Amino acid sequence: MSKNQPIDKIRFGRLAVTIWENTSQEGDSFHSFSLERTYTDAEGKPQSSNSFRRSDLLTLAEALRKAHNRAFEIVVSDA
Repeated sequence: MSKNQPIDKIRFGRLAVTIWENTSQEGDSFHSFSLERTYTDAEGKPQSSNSFRRSDLLTLAEALRKAHNRAFEIVVSDA
C-alpha cells in the first residue's frame, strides 16, 4: 500500500498549508488540510510545529484562502 502524497502545498514564508486528497469508506473523494510553521531550533536544525504565533494568523488566513481556492480548482478540473 503506497503512502498518501499531498496534492499541493501552499507556502507563505515559514507557513504552509498542505492539501491532501482522501477517499471515504463510501468511495467519495474529499480534501483535508494540514497547517505547519517551520523554524530553526537552537542547534540550527529545521523543525516544524502546528502551533502558531499571533503574528502568523493573518498570513495563515491568506494561505488557507489560497488552499481553499486551489482545492476548488482541483474539484472543478476533475468534473
